[in-house]
Amino acid sequence: MLALFMLLGVTASAICDYAQEGTEPVEWLAFEILLDSPVYAEGELICVTTIYTNTGPEPIRYQPTDYNTKSKCVVTRADGESFTLAYPPITPALGPSTSRLEPGDSALYAYTFNCWSPLTPGDYSAQAFAWQPTSWPADEFQPDERVVLDGDYVSNEVPFTVLPAGAQAPASTRLALNGNPLDAAPQPQRVRNSLVASTQALEQAGVKATQDKAKQEVNLSRGEASVTLPVGRWPKEMQDEHLPAIPSMGGGLLVPVRYVAESLGMRVHWDAKTKTANILTG
Repeated sequence: MLALFMLLGVTASAICDYAQEGTEPVEWLAFEILLDSPVYAEGELICVTTIYTNTGPEPIRYQPTDYNTKSKCVVTRADGESFTLAYPPITPALGPSTSRLEPGDSALYAYTFNCWSPLTPGDYSAQAFAWQPTSWPADEFQPDERVVLDGDYVSNEVPFTVLPAGAQAPASTRLALNGNPLDAAPQPQRVRNSLVASTQALEQAGVKATQDKAKQEVNLSRGEASVTLPVGRWPKEMQDEHLPAIPSMGGGLLVPVRYVAESLGMRVHWDAKTKTANILTG
């Protein structure tokens, strides 16, 4: 079910070649993972979102987990047995093209993983280790950036359940339009405290999504109203308000439902009993 990480060749050089003379590497990188669902059928692929955050006062240069062979993801069964997953991912990482982070900013990446041997049904937890190098080509490093201290950056531990083969994993959340269920594949999910859904699902509510890959942003419009979100980049000033657009291995982008709907003149009613977000256009 899960697999890991592509190789990027990096030319070794001394720290003083690409950072200010005499500066030391810093541990200003926070690393978090999210799963696209808490329940999977045996043999089903698992999509993982990784979040990198610069916790320091200066810009940093980091390396996403699919670009080296020392990063890894470990899955642990409830009985304590652990499985270290192999690289590379079965699909390339989707996320920002730059590996520079401003102070307080975050970057989100999506990966699809697959174990060499299917995980048997049961309860598990996943945890990732993002190894960071201190060797960077001088032409990639900017004078105002600090290098991240080399070694493993350990993520949070995320629980999930594997059901027997052929079993259908229940949807944890649902999406509706004026009370009528929407085809919301890939299924909506919780990221932090926000519900995100695919742009394809919101198209059924009349939302048009236009992605500008060069600018790393997506414009969402409905009628005369429009809103633009960065893709994978989550600036500090945005973090208390709403999520960015998140690359989805299921296709397209995942966007924050309430923020987008309300920005485009709609309302969202959450039914806690049925776990349904009902988008109201009237």
